[in-house]
Amino acid sequence: TGSIHYSSFDREIETIAFQGETAIVMGKETVKPDGNAPGAGQTIQRRYTNIWMKRNGKWLLIARHANIICAN
Repeated sequence: TGSIHYSSFDREIETIAFQGETAIVMGKETVKPDGNAPGAGQTIQRRYTNIWMKRNGKWLLIARHANIICAN
C-alpha cells in the first residue's frame, strides 16, 4: 500500500552463518520512518534475522523477523 517509507535506512550485518544452501543473517537496523508511516519522525533501532535459501542459482529471502530495541 506504500504506507512504509523511510527517510533513511541503515543495516549492520553482525553474523552470517551458512548451512548448505541456507544462510542466516543477523544484525541491527536503524530506520527513520517519514510521511504517514508509523513512527514517522523517530529514529528506530531494531534487531533482525533474515533467512535466505539458494534456489536455481538465486538467493531468496524466505523468512524475516525484526524486533524494536526498547530505549531504557
